[in-house]
Amino acid sequence: KKKNVALVLMMMDDELDEKSMEEDDDHVGQLLALHQVDPGQGLSWERARSLTTSQGSNVQTPPLKLPAFICCLLPCLMSTPGMRRFQAAIPITAIVLRDGEWCDLDTSALVVSDIVRLERGAAAPADLRVLEANDDFLIDDEALEGRDATVAAKKRSDFVPLTARCVRGDALLVVAAIGDDVELVRRIRQGNWPPPGAPPLEPLVEDYDYV
Repeated sequence: KKKNVALVLMMMDDELDEKSMEEDDDHVGQLLALHQVDPGQGLSWERARSLTTSQGSNVQTPPLKLPAFICCLLPCLMSTPGMRRFQAAIPITAIVLRDGEWCDLDTSALVVSDIVRLERGAAAPADLRVLEANDDFLIDDEALEGRDATVAAKKRSDFVPLTARCVRGDALLVVAAIGDDVELVRRIRQGNWPPPGAPPLEPLVEDYDYV
């Protein structure tokens, strides 16, 4: 009997651990709850300004970090393969939900817990987590991985890294990391980006519509 009781207790512990893991995997729920974001309204402009003060701007450190005057004196430095790939990969604008309205926003103004929409041809403006997506939503991580890396990101909380391009469908996503906290910068710091031997990256054409 004692063994049976111990076995039942072990099974209960395992179930609790699994439930905790499932709850921990809901990154989107945690982000929205942390900043009290209504998925139908997004952040308020006032709240976003407050978060910008504490989080900083969504600007990434490039592979070649040099003072601006040196880049002006030696513009060839901006033409290295790494810098060209970096400039081609980072989007300039994003479709963001603020105060219940979709707007075209400079990516540098994004904050953690912003809700963004990613459509065909657009690139992720930060590290994102899926809130909801079409069944045919498909992204390509070639800018990050250096090779064709088409991935279906349909499930809630699926990870979509900065620079990933939407090749099919569309989705609503929550900003999970900005600035130098993104996966791209982590790889740059480790010396793993740009990927060796990666083919040139086609520049983004940011010409999508929104309502």
